[in-house]
Amino acid sequence: MKRLLRIATGRPDASASALRAAAAAAPTVSGVAFVDNSQGASQAAAELSAALGTALDQIDFEGTLDETLRRFVHRLDEVASEYDNSRLRDGGAGQAPWECTQHTAQLVSIAWACALDTYSMTTTTTGVLAEADTAAYRFERDWVGAPSVGGTVKTLTSTVVSPLADAVDNDNALLPVLVIAVRGTVTKVDHMVNANGRPVDAAAFVGTHYGTELRAHAGFLNSADALDDTALARISSYVRAQKARGAKAHVLFAGHSAGGAVASLLYLRYRGRQEFESTARFSCITFGAPPAVSLPLTAVGSSGCGTDGDSNDPICLSLINEFDLVSRADTPYVVSVAGLFRAAQQNSLPRSEDKPVVLDVVVEVEQEHENEGSDEKTWPLPRALFHHVGHVIVLAMRLEGDGDGDNDGGGAGAVGLRAVRVDHGVLERLLFCRVAVHRRACYAERARLLARGEFNGLKV
Repeated sequence: MKRLLRIATGRPDASASALRAAAAAAPTVSGVAFVDNSQGASQAAAELSAALGTALDQIDFEGTLDETLRRFVHRLDEVASEYDNSRLRDGGAGQAPWECTQHTAQLVSIAWACALDTYSMTTTTTGVLAEADTAAYRFERDWVGAPSVGGTVKTLTSTVVSPLADAVDNDNALLPVLVIAVRGTVTKVDHMVNANGRPVDAAAFVGTHYGTELRAHAGFLNSADALDDTALARISSYVRAQKARGAKAHVLFAGHSAGGAVASLLYLRYRGRQEFESTARFSCITFGAPPAVSLPLTAVGSSGCGTDGDSNDPICLSLINEFDLVSRADTPYVVSVAGLFRAAQQNSLPRSEDKPVVLDVVVEVEQEHENEGSDEKTWPLPRALFHHVGHVIVLAMRLEGDGDGDNDGGGAGAVGLRAVRVDHGVLERLLFCRVAVHRRACYAERARLLARGEFNGLKV
């Protein structure tokens, strides 16, 4: 969003049509990832500019862009909170409390620790992640891959995690595990990669196991392809080592934000590769990842995706903090919330019975969701262009005994974590417009509560 706002508002007098023309001047598909990402970002900026329309004139550009963006997202969240679909409602259809076992929670904690570690770029290889409730495990980081100048190649770390011999609970069948973690957005060029949200054919990269019509976010697919050789080398080395011990290797892909989206594409590629069918099993756990593929791939493979048992079955989870704007950010959604902001600036917010705001943008999506006869005040959202990989788990902070209040931990009284398993169709109806909950500190807090078993009213 920040990258798009910078492009769209750098010259407020530039028209959306001019931006579209500039994006269309070069070929729509390029063999050079940087050029492809640049073109995709330009098109996304044009769509955002068109969606905001005359509302751009009402945004104060006198201060820094950071301050402008802060006011923008605060106003957006303020307006969104007036709608009933801006948060989870307890007991709604397509959602249920997540029944997470201790071993799965441990793996989530390990995944988060490795995802967070990609931002540090330290050289320590063991014991570096103890503060994330992972002191019972040994972390041996054997590889750190540096990012490229153009942003396509993201930082990747490879870490072998195993339980310490004297740990109280060291019988987790999911361990040891090789964690391939991808770093999220840090630089300006990272934003350009994120903004290249054109749907492109993904079958050539992930295989045809999920259907020949599967498409993926172009920028994230470019990054996954660029990291493929490195991932293959680390996985192959680990598989050989485990085979020599007579064990089947377990490989976990992890990442926060855009890093999670890229990690999920790598997961789809490797879990379907025949050369690893008998020697490795693959899992994926992401945090606050934006959607990346055109199909809601909840169950992939015979053992299912997101198994909560204590067996050797793989786990594939997309953990999302309630209200997290980034977790919903595909092009139709961004355009829709920009329309929400525009309507608010023009004091023309629609009522729930009104038709959705029609935006003059170059986005081909299915029709908007119907309100299904409900009396609730909802902002009508378009069908999602992309979906998450795996089961979606929404993490919500609630006051104890509060049925469906909007509380993110800042109020007085006892606040507890609720982990809710949400259908993909339910998620795409939710109007999440908050940026603060996407912060690493927020995900760290909730991963820590999961690891300690302190969620859904449970205490250890």
